[in-house]
This record gives sequence, C-alpha cells and structure tokens, in this order.
Amino acid sequence: MITPQQGTFDITFTPNRHNWSTDDHTYLLGEYLREDISLKATKHGDRTLELNISGPLGKTFTLRRPQPPGRELKLGLTWENDLIKLFMNGKVLKIFIASQMRTST
Repeated sequence: MITPQQGTFDITFTPNRHNWSTDDHTYLLGEYLREDISLKATKHGDRTLELNISGPLGKTFTLRRPQPPGRELKLGLTWENDLIKLFMNGKVLKIFIASQMRTST
C-alpha cells in the first residue's frame, strides 16, 4: 500500500442504535478501505473505541481510547511530511511522528 506524502481522510459512523456509545455492547462500527488507507473502528463493551489504521506515510497503528457519548462518531486523518494527525469529532486526538513509528508490514 503506497500513500502520497500528504493527504486527508474523513469518515462519519452513525450506528443504528441510539445508545450505542454508552451501552455495554461491542460494535464493529465499520471498516473503510481505499487504495491508500484502511480503517477499522470498533466500540468495545467497556466503552472504549479501538481504531486500526493503515496507510498514512506507510504506517500502521492501533489506538484505544474512551468512547465519547454521542449519536455520531467523526474521524479524520491528515498527514504531511513526518506528521500524522488523528481527529475525533473535530478535535485532535493524537499526533504521530512517522519517523518514530515502525513501517507497515
């Protein structure tokens, strides 16, 4: 998987259950694949969100964080030069320095 040196990606998940973000069930919110990006979002029964992302600058990472309450989940990525920024609901969730990460396999 080859990604450009800069880019953006965003996606919104809107599960069918109104209380999905606060209940004790596990949900696969969705998987998204395109030529240069793959993303899988899972909400676990302990109310954490797990994100598995591959692609930006040839990197792969997994992140698990508390799931914010709400009807929708908006995720975004930007990457340029050596930085990868992950956004959740419009706020920066994490900034990665690509040169300090392992390369995708």
